[in-house]
Amino acid sequence: MKKLIVCLFTLCLLTVVPASAGVLYNNGPLSGTIAAYNIVAYEVTDSFVISSPATMTSFDFGSWNVRGDVISAVFWAVGTTPFATDVASGTSPVSSVYEGVESVYGVFPLYTNTVSGLSVPLIAGTYWLSLTSASVPNQHPAYWDENDGASTAYFTGAGLIGSEAFDINGGSSVPEPGSMGLLGGGILLMLGALRRKIA
Repeated sequence: MKKLIVCLFTLCLLTVVPASAGVLYNNGPLSGTIAAYNIVAYEVTDSFVISSPATMTSFDFGSWNVRGDVISAVFWAVGTTPFATDVASGTSPVSSVYEGVESVYGVFPLYTNTVSGLSVPLIAGTYWLSLTSASVPNQHPAYWDENDGASTAYFTGAGLIGSEAFDINGGSSVPEPGSMGLLGGGILLMLGALRRKIA
């Protein structure tokens, strides 16, 4: 009997774990051909839309860095209005991958940067990702790459701007039909076994 209860509990847990993991919102790829905005001394905020309940576990963003510099950490925030921190915020380490050199000036190396290890629950709706206080050697500037994606964006030094390159990653919080079917089948099997045991 105890084994049946443990199995039922395990199946129930499987249905509340994010049913699918991947990209929750994609604002387009790193560009390196338009412009970029300083996220060391200033703040940039971009909107993103979540279509169903989900948990944000990481995000990626493109940057132009001074040659030889890599962003080691950044202050990030998710809010329900531009520059807001009402959903979640923090300073997190950044891992970076070199992607080449931008073509506007031909001197700034391009990076795809990832902040991971997050657990931010989101319901369906519009949110804003804000970045500032990026940590780089000697506090040189580091710039969030503009790619003019679907997002709306603002810069503290310039107001409305073209939006930036970023992805919001995570898992859906809504169980998929397959997960629900697995739970239902498991419950029926356990009830059948319990019935036989009682009889």
